[in-house]
Amino acid sequence: MDWFSKFFSKINSNGIPVPTVRDPKTGQGSITASVVVVSAGLCSVCIVMTLLSALSKLAGVFDKFSESQQAFINAFNLSFQFFLASGSFYLGRKMQRDPKGQLGIDVKKDDNNEVLQP
Repeated sequence: MDWFSKFFSKINSNGIPVPTVRDPKTGQGSITASVVVVSAGLCSVCIVMTLLSALSKLAGVFDKFSESQQAFINAFNLSFQFFLASGSFYLGRKMQRDPKGQLGIDVKKDDNNEVLQP
């Protein structure tokens, strides 16, 4: 049991590396950018599956896909809502007000969370 507690102690102290997408502005890994990419991928998969289902229905190849076309459309609607929410979270995290009150992207702040003058 000692090895078990040492293992989890080591994981908790070092953290678990999570692959993330690099933010184009900062060049560092960003969880919010990763969620946007994942949600866009889900939308793409739903679009492809819906198109394949429609084409197979037109060709008369697979009848089972025609029954699931509505499920693919519903999945696309939900994944698109997820994409909109994650995209707005990403932009909301990036957009802040500068000292003049203008909306800007990546306003610099110090350790006390006060806006630095440009």
